[in-house]
Amino acid sequence: MAEVELVPEQGVASKTDQQTKTESVSFFGLFATADSTDCVLMFLGSVGSCLHGAALPVFFILFGRMIDSLGHLSNNPHKLSSRVSEVLSPSLLRP
Repeated sequence: MAEVELVPEQGVASKTDQQTKTESVSFFGLFATADSTDCVLMFLGSVGSCLHGAALPVFFILFGRMIDSLGHLSNNPHKLSSRVSEVLSPSLLRP
């Protein structure tokens, strides 16, 4: 079978012509068609992403303080064991 090459008709733009003709839009032009529901959802998404991004640094601060407090208790082993005993239930301490 012979290969057939399709030639675009005159007046009709080919795919490569359509792909190269892209219009640039300003940043605020992206939101030109947004309604009030879209604005509320964008606001909630921004707040959620800020909270999600802040979770790891807050965890590092809290975990660091916890490790620091255990380090201060290691100077007095009796105080450390009494603090551990307070946390554990009596049923876990019995064999």
